[in-house]
Amino acid sequence: MKVIHVRSAEMGFSDQQAVLFATVVGTGVTVCLWDKETKRGGMCHYSLPVANADSNTAYIAKDYGSEAIVALIRKFKQCGSQLQNIQARVLGGGDLQYGESMSDLQIGRSNVAIAVCTLAEFDILVLGQSVGGAIGRQVHFNAVSGEVCFKAIHRDDFSDSLLRQQPAQHQVAKKRQIKVLVIDPSIRMRNLLQAAIEQDDDLTVIAQASNIKAARAVIESQAVDVITLDLDSGDPQWLALIDSYMQSYQTPMLIITSLQQHGLEVVFKALSLGVFGYIDKSSLIEVQAKLKAAHQSKEYLQQTLSLAREQQGEQKSFTVPYQNSALVLLGASTGGVDALEVVLRQLPAATPPICIVQHIPQDYSGLLAKRLNEVCAVTVCEAADGVEVLNDHVYIAKGGRHLKVLQLGPKKLVLRLTDEEPNNGFKPSIDVLFESAKKVEGWNRVAVVLTGMGCDGAQGLLELKRHGAFTIVQNEASSVVYGMAKVATEMGAVCRTTSITGISAAIIEALASGAKQSKQTDTDIDTAKAHVN
Repeated sequence: MKVIHVRSAEMGFSDQQAVLFATVVGTGVTVCLWDKETKRGGMCHYSLPVANADSNTAYIAKDYGSEAIVALIRKFKQCGSQLQNIQARVLGGGDLQYGESMSDLQIGRSNVAIAVCTLAEFDILVLGQSVGGAIGRQVHFNAVSGEVCFKAIHRDDFSDSLLRQQPAQHQVAKKRQIKVLVIDPSIRMRNLLQAAIEQDDDLTVIAQASNIKAARAVIESQAVDVITLDLDSGDPQWLALIDSYMQSYQTPMLIITSLQQHGLEVVFKALSLGVFGYIDKSSLIEVQAKLKAAHQSKEYLQQTLSLAREQQGEQKSFTVPYQNSALVLLGASTGGVDALEVVLRQLPAATPPICIVQHIPQDYSGLLAKRLNEVCAVTVCEAADGVEVLNDHVYIAKGGRHLKVLQLGPKKLVLRLTDEEPNNGFKPSIDVLFESAKKVEGWNRVAVVLTGMGCDGAQGLLELKRHGAFTIVQNEASSVVYGMAKVATEMGAVCRTTSITGISAAIIEALASGAKQSKQTDTDIDTAKAHVN
């Protein structure tokens, strides 16, 4: 029987010929495909998971699983094989330390992930696998019988020649800690995303998936830190996947969307299920910072999902003691959709007016108001220009417009929507709302800054405090991103700091006491919780 050695970046294929393919893999992976009907067999061997823009020759490209596996499958199809007749075996992906950089990359796991994902996309059955572990593997594949066998090779037995087979750029790869799964039906979009993501040395794309089956295969077999997901198709199965995996794996997800009108409700539903956030496909410059923030949010995500389960169907029976002419102002950004729901769910129907700025695109604010109105006792609506501010109502700033409050008399406030330039990069802007509220006289004002990136709201909070308002911020431990609240704290704009579950109690206490300003810096308002229970 003829023996063909398949080295890294090479592929072997046999059409009904007596051939034995042989290779040795360490962190690299070999995929053996066999057509059980035609007795065709093929093997590919690659060293890295996903090809990038530098993979500009056919030889280099085949040293990446995303290219090598597809090329081998294509060879089978060109010879007339049907995908349902092809069986696969995956071997390799060892945890071998060729040097600190190789170990840090966890390249073996990434190589296995791309194999599992790609085969799932083509509906090819994985009949068996031997992956991981601190070993290499000497693999033999009989292309006629389909039999695969291997011998374990311990790290100390590997020869220097095997190490020299790895391309030089593999040895100088930079440390990447955050493992990302990219899910998008378009291969062009997946590659654009990967290129944008991997410009940051802390981020690495371990696999790409174009459909639900492939995504499930990766999530269930590999350690994924963050997931990017395209929802523009509007397929409800994706929402089922999000709901299921948020509860089971609690892996932060970031939606990549074109923000088309028909998909708005699907994206917003995903946000309500606990998805970290979203990015417009035209603004991929934000993807690196958002992925890092999402990765840091896992502990917060676990707390939020647990709290959401506890609050499901829960009704509050307490009342808010406050005098007439009271006004509550809230600002939120990244992570704010969930945070706002936690706060508003704890408030009764009878409350003073609440004005909210959540950093959100145009057309999403109406969906946010609708969602909150459905799950909260208080009436929630999207803000409209010229509307009088009334008790028992929550007003959500309209996306793409600034929200202001204007005093027309001692007891009368109205809302104004303006089309001025973005402030702090946002429209609506929290600072714009807060700056307008500092001019209100004779009203007990309570202002709150919740989770979010950047500094929007910090200066406005300081101005409100200087003009007699009581100011509150969400603490770092319960924030998805401790940005705006941190800046406000450093500026001296904060009267109190508390967790997301203590915000509503803090508001209640401030309203009840009519406090104008405080020098307290306690972290939780234990005494205020008595009003909630």
